[in-house]
Amino acid sequence: MNTLDSLITNKLQRSGARCFLIYHPALTYYARDYGLTQISIEDEGKEPSATKLKALIITAKEEKIDKIFYQRQFSQAVVQSIAAETGARMVEIDPLKEDAVANIIDITSLIAGE
Repeated sequence: MNTLDSLITNKLQRSGARCFLIYHPALTYYARDYGLTQISIEDEGKEPSATKLKALIITAKEEKIDKIFYQRQFSQAVVQSIAAETGARMVEIDPLKEDAVANIIDITSLIAGE
């Protein structure tokens, strides 16, 4: 696991990634452990209000977020709206894939922009 931790740390440091936008906050511990800010669209199981949606769009533009992560199990309507307003592309992830190590490497590569 030390090797995996080093790999993730190096990828993220090289990329300069600081934050990412995700529909459901499935990567809370990952973000915390690697010093990233996870910006969640969903709030306590609910879709964002119009005010929060506007704030998310502004933040995504300010942070130059080019990808919005979402999981197939959740509605994509809000993700599509934010993507349309910001020019970010929608990227489906599955944090519960069976091969957890390969999955976290793939997610790290996406966050790092590789």
